[in-house]
Amino acid sequence: MASNKKGITQKQIPVKKNLKSPQGGAGVNFSREKYFIPAVIFLLCLLLYGNTLWDYYTLDDEIVTFKNEFIIKGFSALKDIFAQGSLYGWNKATYVQQYRPLTLFSFMAEVSMFGLNPHISHLFNILLFAGTVVLLYFFLQRILKNYNQAIIIAATLLFAFHPIHTEDIASIKSRDEILALLFGLTSFYYIMLYQDKKKNSYYFFSLIVFFASLFCKESALTFVAIIPLLLYFFTSLDMKKIASQSLPYIGLAVIYLFIRSRVLQSMTFESQIGIMDNSLMAAKNGADRMATSFVFLGKYIYMTIIPYPLSYDYSYNQIPIVSWGNIKAILSLLVTVALIAFMIWGVRKKSIYSFLIALFFITIFISSNLVVKIASSFAERFLYVPSLSVCIALPILAAKALRLNPLQLTWKNKNKFYIPMACLLIICTVIVIPRNAQWKNNFTLFSSGVVVSLNSARAHRFLEFQYADSAANSKDSAKKLEYYSLAIRETKRAIEINMGADWLYDLGGYYKAEGHGDSAINIYKRVLQLQPNYSVVSNSLGVIYFNEAKYDSAVKYFTMSYNADPNSLEALQNIGASYLFEKNYPQVFHYDSLVLKKDPNNKPTLSNLAVLCNNIGMEYFNTNQLDKALEEFSLSLKYDSNSLYAIGNIGAIYRKMGNIEMARRYYQKGLSKAPQNEIFIKNLQSLNGSH
Repeated sequence: MASNKKGITQKQIPVKKNLKSPQGGAGVNFSREKYFIPAVIFLLCLLLYGNTLWDYYTLDDEIVTFKNEFIIKGFSALKDIFAQGSLYGWNKATYVQQYRPLTLFSFMAEVSMFGLNPHISHLFNILLFAGTVVLLYFFLQRILKNYNQAIIIAATLLFAFHPIHTEDIASIKSRDEILALLFGLTSFYYIMLYQDKKKNSYYFFSLIVFFASLFCKESALTFVAIIPLLLYFFTSLDMKKIASQSLPYIGLAVIYLFIRSRVLQSMTFESQIGIMDNSLMAAKNGADRMATSFVFLGKYIYMTIIPYPLSYDYSYNQIPIVSWGNIKAILSLLVTVALIAFMIWGVRKKSIYSFLIALFFITIFISSNLVVKIASSFAERFLYVPSLSVCIALPILAAKALRLNPLQLTWKNKNKFYIPMACLLIICTVIVIPRNAQWKNNFTLFSSGVVVSLNSARAHRFLEFQYADSAANSKDSAKKLEYYSLAIRETKRAIEINMGADWLYDLGGYYKAEGHGDSAINIYKRVLQLQPNYSVVSNSLGVIYFNEAKYDSAVKYFTMSYNADPNSLEALQNIGASYLFEKNYPQVFHYDSLVLKKDPNNKPTLSNLAVLCNNIGMEYFNTNQLDKALEEFSLSLKYDSNSLYAIGNIGAIYRKMGNIEMARRYYQKGLSKAPQNEIFIKNLQSLNGSH
């Protein structure tokens, strides 16, 4: 028996030969490729996305960086990022419900250590992505342990080079996608290691990082369904053990949802979503909404295979609402049904294709808008995780198409596989690097967006805002007019796609800034036809007429603005200012008094009243009614204690009355407020000379 035991022990030694085999499954981690291949993959990721290091903040990056008060405060706000929604530090009034505290924590730590620096943020995105790709390589080593090593490397590189991921890496804000998959893959990897090593620590660590992935982005909830699929397709566990090992993950998901429900006011917010957030809201009925959702799903499938051209925006009306009579909707439905049927057919055989199809549909489910409507109709970043399925399937299918057995550990004619895969990676590189450059800043991003998303109203609006900002900040009058002209062009295009009162109002503002008052007036009147109670627009019309000295028309529109918004102090002030220029003093007092009732310290109104009293005082002064003039000038000084006119005029009255001492006192008071004022100096010199 002893010799048998010894013999058994000796028979275990040759297993190490398999560990050195490039195809040795989980044991491959002990081979020389353990460091070399992952290092090469990591380096390729750095090179591929390295040009994003020179990019700045773009699009929604401000939400998690310089406009998020929790991030700016640093670790002192650590409690807040867990106790509030993730957008609360950016906009307390937003209806969007998100809870991604660990993602915010990564930005908080980064900013606390390195300050607000977009280049550092881009560096971390690249490093996190590269780490995810390396982890994917090790994960595929486990689940594809019976496949040729070239399949595993090709699948890993395809994920790294897939152009659909440019938004996730180049957009700082999309770090939530990267972190969610990084933690999710770690969980997948360690539960598979647990099956091989039977170390409880691996299982507990898998649970911990899975829980962490949930706090990075809500879409990680779909990973709950991936865990049992991994155990079913890639282990020999029976259904009872699969269920028992999967149950704790479900429990953690429930705990996360409970915490999220305690932090956020509601779990969904579909009723508050507008068509600019999700174009599905423009559907006239549920059937059209569902048909369009399938068009979106079909486009997702298409873009995992042909990721070109790419855009940061696919909102209304880039992908129009369709009915079930639309060929795209029908084809998308047929493709979906066929894939699901094929998936079901292969489940009992534990087909790798069944797993990959399930992986795609499960991870795209939340973002698909098929059941739950989210605040986005379509976005490339939503394909970050689902694209895994295509990246894994493509090398396997390519090998079979080239008559190479994917399950054969060595291929005699390897170049048949390597050459087309290399060509595919080169094509991806040609797409990725220029696409990264488009994310350099908002202007480059928005300019490229209107080329691809020609029918997106939001894309044109975002470019319009860039031109408008450039115009406002330009000191060159010719350039300023050029930028306003470009802003007008983009606004008109956006209005053609989706008419909106706010958009017309902005268009009127650009015409006004250009000096085209008549065009602005026509636009503003058009807005009021659409929305008569648009207080800001009627006030803007009043301002134009006021500047043209058409005070009757100005009063008309200022009054309209006030009636639309009785809390508008600006409208009341403008009415008073208009009457002031018309010298209708009783009306000035009436409207300015209304302002002061609401805001007793309103400086513009107090200043207007000071001018008014000074004007009235001058009329009394010119008719030699000195007592009444003094009363008005004193009242003017009461409204505005710094009014040099009132101070000087009171001095003039006292001088005319013969009260030289009081006149000198007021002239000296004026000189103390304006030491270089020549009038006060001359009057004092005159008084001293006459004295």
